[in-house]
Amino acid sequence: MEKKTKPKAKTKSTTPTFGVPDFLRPIWSCTRRGRMWASSRKGAPQLIGMLLGVIIAHHLRPARSCRSEILGAVPDRSRNGIPASDGLDKLPLPAAVNLGNEDFEPNVILDGQQKIPPDVQKAQKPVRPRYYDSELGMHETLFVAVASGATTLPTLGVAFNLTTAHYLPRLSFFINAVQPDVWARFQNLTMNIVRSSETGDKIHPMLILRFLVENHMETFDWFFIAPDSTYIRGKELLEFVKKISVGKVIYLGVPSAKTETGYCDFSAGILISQAMLMGIAENLPWCMENARLKDFTESIGKCIVHIFGLRCGQFAEASPFVAFPVTDSKPLDSQDSTAELVDAEDNLQSAVAIYPLSEPKHFYRLHLELSQRKIGEIQQLIEEVQEDIVKQSPHTPGGGADLQWPIGINPPAIPKDRFDVIEWTYFNETHLFRPDDFRVAVRLVGSFLKSVEQVMAFAKTSIEERQAKLEVKISGEIRLLNGYVRFDPTRGIEYILDLAFEVAGSTKEEVRTLRLLRSLGQMEQIFLPFVTENSRVHLTVTIGAEDIPVALDFLKVFTKVHLEAQDNVFFMVVLIYGPNDPGKESPNDVFLKIKAEAKDIDKRYSKTLGTRLGWVSIRNPLTVPPSEFAIMDIVARKFSKDSIVFRCDVNFIPSVELLNRIRLTTIPGTQAYFPMPFVQYKPSIIYQAHPYPADFDVKRQFGHYDRDSVYFAAFFVSDYTAARRNEAENWPLVTADRDLLREYPRPNRHGQVYDLYTLFLSSPLHVFRGVEPALKVKFALLRCDRDDDPGMELRLRERCERRRLASLANKQQLAMFIAHQEHAKEMSLSTRNATV
Repeated sequence: MEKKTKPKAKTKSTTPTFGVPDFLRPIWSCTRRGRMWASSRKGAPQLIGMLLGVIIAHHLRPARSCRSEILGAVPDRSRNGIPASDGLDKLPLPAAVNLGNEDFEPNVILDGQQKIPPDVQKAQKPVRPRYYDSELGMHETLFVAVASGATTLPTLGVAFNLTTAHYLPRLSFFINAVQPDVWARFQNLTMNIVRSSETGDKIHPMLILRFLVENHMETFDWFFIAPDSTYIRGKELLEFVKKISVGKVIYLGVPSAKTETGYCDFSAGILISQAMLMGIAENLPWCMENARLKDFTESIGKCIVHIFGLRCGQFAEASPFVAFPVTDSKPLDSQDSTAELVDAEDNLQSAVAIYPLSEPKHFYRLHLELSQRKIGEIQQLIEEVQEDIVKQSPHTPGGGADLQWPIGINPPAIPKDRFDVIEWTYFNETHLFRPDDFRVAVRLVGSFLKSVEQVMAFAKTSIEERQAKLEVKISGEIRLLNGYVRFDPTRGIEYILDLAFEVAGSTKEEVRTLRLLRSLGQMEQIFLPFVTENSRVHLTVTIGAEDIPVALDFLKVFTKVHLEAQDNVFFMVVLIYGPNDPGKESPNDVFLKIKAEAKDIDKRYSKTLGTRLGWVSIRNPLTVPPSEFAIMDIVARKFSKDSIVFRCDVNFIPSVELLNRIRLTTIPGTQAYFPMPFVQYKPSIIYQAHPYPADFDVKRQFGHYDRDSVYFAAFFVSDYTAARRNEAENWPLVTADRDLLREYPRPNRHGQVYDLYTLFLSSPLHVFRGVEPALKVKFALLRCDRDDDPGMELRLRERCERRRLASLANKQQLAMFIAHQEHAKEMSLSTRNATV
């Protein structure tokens, strides 16, 4: 047994303290250690450095009174105009705060524990601008205001717009309200027309300045005002103002020759800066009172001289403002004489403005001649740059091996794997073959047809020029044998053409292969109206007596997805009564369950969300179902013009993401949205056993994107009514149930307009189509023979049959299903034979 030993107690230090009291022993110990550290080799230099630092800091530190130490730094009174000899008690000092004898404990506010007052919350969340350029104070460059009239706008105004608008950030025409329909007549030409409330042929000059002050003074750096008889070289004018520093008071133009007052001649155009417009804004009433209606030159000039005392200037930072006056319009009567005038006048080629022009053809001739010369200069510059690239290519790291055609254009994209390979598509003069995995041949239409025609014309011209240099005469027409096209996102559209032609004096046909490239140009911003995800979407679903069970299930899902989430949505149910169905007055109403469910849902959510569900009843007196126009005519009357309508059916699965996409894609006055839904295949084919799942993923084994489906549509009510009004003569409007009788027999439109999709295609709106993963539709067997209407077009029936076959399953699943059915039939037959 081991013997336990008592642990030794720790002994304290026996350093003598020489009678030092207990409360001073820690201090004595620290000082003693300090003396020992200071006497060491490492401690002495450190101690000396610390002392020097304290001494230097004490001498460099500004002297402060005790009062300033407590109350804060006293401001420099001499800078604020207060004599330095004034007493400190004359300055406003903050009041003393009595903290009491207890220690101050801060009150920490945690989220959810204490409510912040509404005024404090509002102060902590400042309202920020909608766009970042507004917050940063970014300005656009140039605003061009054109004074026009109801008589000159259809002629000179249109020519001005066609030759200048595509170069400028903003161009607006100002007229008086003489003809109310003038805006509607020329809006399709993308002309921004501003009408005043006054009458008369000429607009008041100060009304233009007042409009600029009220609407665009904080948006643009420069403002150019001119009549519609002046040809403006938009690109040159934009480059001219970019050379001038912003923020200065500038008044530029051509001094008027009629008077010696120093006013700028309005006929040549007047350029003013934002700083000048801000000065005009402060004195606008005086300018309005002293303006002359018939003289823009004097009205604007007198206003500027009164405010700034400036005369018209022709130079801004050594940059001259060049304007060429056309004293006689005879040189512009033909294209050849216009070319001679441009050759004879050096100032004309460098001019920013050419004035005055009396006919629209003068605009077009000048624009054509000057544009051709500009293109020639650019082509010559491109050739010089290409020559420099060829000369410098041997000195590059690749030794010129990476030099590819065309010189100066990005090389073709290099695929990372086999899925990134860009395929060539074969075409001829009428059709495009195998454009995708779903179509074999597609007729060339629209912009692609125009592109092919332009490429063919350029290729034929190139062959004729090359053969002419070789002194070879081509007999007959140059025809296309083979064509290949592909789009390379790094460089543009590439073409390979095999062209055949016959040579005079030879029976053999020659073939030339050309490779052409339509390179990508400069990116351009397209301005669209503002859209937001806060807009209310109005869903409309048409329900017949056979759709009641599916509609009841849809209401439950709609309530759970949208109403419980408090989504900004309204659901309109369109109930279609047949000619013999009992109506709402009857106790046997066919839609009694639908109405009862809708009332119950509305009662539950109307107190918190307001009315979010309603219905409209339509009594159809015909055996033929009402057209899409008839239903939408009645439904559109229930909504305001600025409402978004999403037409759908009861088989789609509600989704918040889908409605957000509709809010952002449907643009008033610009675009309607027709999404391509992902349609489920027939469950009995794609699934092995019951019960079938209520939802499904967007995968190829569960469904497909229905390219032929154009039923789902999102648009604004105002856009529909405008498009429908244009077709009212051919297809009468429906405002009540009795108007459905006028729809039969339905007019034969010969492929122009029959449904909403073709209606919007014939309107000025852009129709946007694209696959929509959030739009999932459950399987429902299409009934293509339901609309037994002799006026229905054959192409609509063919489209319906095509959709019906494609909605069953994909090829692999159909093959497996057929094989399974045949195997089951064989097994059943063998079992029967064995039994017999």
